[in-house]
Amino acid sequence: MKKLILVLLLIVLTVGLIFGGCTQPTPALAPVPAPAPASKPAPTPAPAPTPAPAPQNAPAPVPESVIKLKYSDWGPEHVDLGLRAQQWKEVIEERTDGRVKIHLYFNQSLLKAEDTITGVGAGIADVCLYVIISAQPLNMIVEQPFMFLPSTDPIARTEIFKELRNKYPEFDEEFARLNLMPLYWRSMVPEHVHSIKKQVKVPEDLSGMKLNGRSWWEQPLKTVNADLIPVIATNWYKALNEGLITGQIMHWNAIQGYGTLRLFKYHTVFGPGGIDTPFIGKLFNLDTWHSLPSDIQKIFMDTAKEQEKWGLEDDLRVQEEAIAHAKEIGNTIYTATLEEYRLWFDFTASVRLKWIIDAEEAGWTRAREIYEEAKRLD
Repeated sequence: MKKLILVLLLIVLTVGLIFGGCTQPTPALAPVPAPAPASKPAPTPAPAPTPAPAPQNAPAPVPESVIKLKYSDWGPEHVDLGLRAQQWKEVIEERTDGRVKIHLYFNQSLLKAEDTITGVGAGIADVCLYVIISAQPLNMIVEQPFMFLPSTDPIARTEIFKELRNKYPEFDEEFARLNLMPLYWRSMVPEHVHSIKKQVKVPEDLSGMKLNGRSWWEQPLKTVNADLIPVIATNWYKALNEGLITGQIMHWNAIQGYGTLRLFKYHTVFGPGGIDTPFIGKLFNLDTWHSLPSDIQKIFMDTAKEQEKWGLEDDLRVQEEAIAHAKEIGNTIYTATLEEYRLWFDFTASVRLKWIIDAEEAGWTRAREIYEEAKRLD
């Protein structure tokens, strides 16, 4: 019996040990390590960042580029004016380090002479050669007959007009209204009287003559029974040679250049100042001018002073050559006396008065004041 109990106790103890081991507290689990990352392909370079937009009130940067300009000239490239235009182009391109390129159009190949003002104002050309004409009534003061003393030569007249322009902005405003800006103006050589059949000393000597000259001569010529005959320059020689006209009121350079000098026999001159002096220069399209950088504008203005000088020198040289030619072929050159000059001054008084009236009617209310100031400066 005791052995049986002892056996039972051993069985119970063994079972208890087995179940007791199964119910022991579970130890804390160690953290599971994160799985190793999978291998990645080489990263693709990120695109360049897009720059932030510029503020709306800041102008977008403009890359520096070549400025291309068109220049219009009614004449040929081989005459003095054409040669000087080519020299001007080279100077501009050199001094701007090639930032400006000028294409020269000669012989009215871009604009007809009569379309110059409207064409440049509209931007068909950027710059042009131009002679002040009746379409600019205020600026025409420089071409009034016997406006200045006979001793006031083209150089002095150029300086007088500069002073007038500095004092009266109306002169440049007349062109600004057409979207134009004068780069410079200079006096051309003066006009004189050239005739075939007789010497002219006083206005009455014009009686019975048929003359070619500027349109404002028509009224004074009528008072001495002379006729003004309009003839374009290319037909001057034919008109003189065939007797359609017997004289011209023109400058020496023109009659030398068109070959009519050899047809004349007599010349009446009025000192270095002559009868009048047309003004020539360059006009810029105003929009083009404002678009140019300030340093380039300065280069154009600086070269304008040189062009003025070149032109005056060329004109005076050619005038001397023409006068020498006239003497060589035996023509008579008569210089009007001061008393005769006064007769011519009175003879053309109506032309100067008409200029004042025309300028005032065009809206230039200070025309009379400007006239008096021009006389004072002479």
